Amino acid sequence: MSKFIKRNSIIFVFFGVLLVYLINANSIILFFDSSVSKFVFVDVDQIKSNSNIQIAYALDEFEISNDMLQTVNASGWAFCKSSLKNPKREIRLIFKSNSENTPDYAVCIPATLRRDFLATFIEQADNAMAGIEAKFSTITMKNGIYTLYLQVVENDTLSGVICTDRYYEKRNSSFQKVRYISVDNITQTVEYTSDFKLALGEQYIDSDILKVNGWAFLLNKNCNQQEVYIKFVNSDKECTYRAIPQSRPDVVKAYGRDLYELSGFHLEIPVNELPFIPEQFEIIIELENKFYTRSVMYDIQNMV
Repeated sequence: MSKFIKRNSIIFVFFGVLLVYLINANSIILFFDSSVSKFVFVDVDQIKSNSNIQIAYALDEFEISNDMLQTVNASGWAFCKSSLKNPKREIRLIFKSNSENTPDYAVCIPATLRRDFLATFIEQADNAMAGIEAKFSTITMKNGIYTLYLQVVENDTLSGVICTDRYYEKRNSSFQKVRYISVDNITQTVEYTSDFKLALGEQYIDSDILKVNGWAFLLNKNCNQQEVYIKFVNSDKECTYRAIPQSRPDVVKAYGRDLYELSGFHLEIPVNELPFIPEQFEIIIELENKFYTRSVMYDIQNMV
């Protein structure tokens, strides 16, 4: 047996290397492809705590490819609202995970020249190098829901970061923008609490879309750790969706607590994707594996 192994050791090594390559082919290709930006791990909460200036930005919709490397093309512009002239500027697209067990990812790129931006905003002549042109791969990203943040660093001294209120889901070989997340109906006990604070914005259904938005939080609790669910009902039918969180600086200002930054929620569902036409809904907050409500059902404005 040992003689057989020795005689065929080269063959074993060859097939071993081939197997490793086949398993990691995409990652190996990505490593050597200089045209694709690589992810780095970051801590969004730490970045936010070190932020010292506001930024201005605009982002186009991502061009998401279904190619072997799951590449994404991003474009737009961003700059710090400072008096610096033609600073050295780095722009970072940051994907903050909604799970504590999944890291935050960032794509770091140097700002590029955007002549169309300069033509539109003549007063920003000193910020012509504010363009975003990024190509990156999501192949190494773990499955989950991510919130897109944008960070701008200038001259390594100024740093601004903002939540774009865009959300993306990575699921195996798929990466896509998220508008709504369907979940199983909540079977655990839902507790009533007077600490449940809520304000509704739009809540209507027309021939095309069902939309509900607003803000909600539990007093003195960190909204970064909560999930907001919307339960829709019609007679004996019900369905539940997890709302997309949104940044609400107005709520932070009103209550004077940074805890409530992500108290906003937003949900849009195409009518043709609903299991039934709902008449009422209830807002539920999940925090630390417990569920809370105000025990109030709200009517949906029917605009059909």
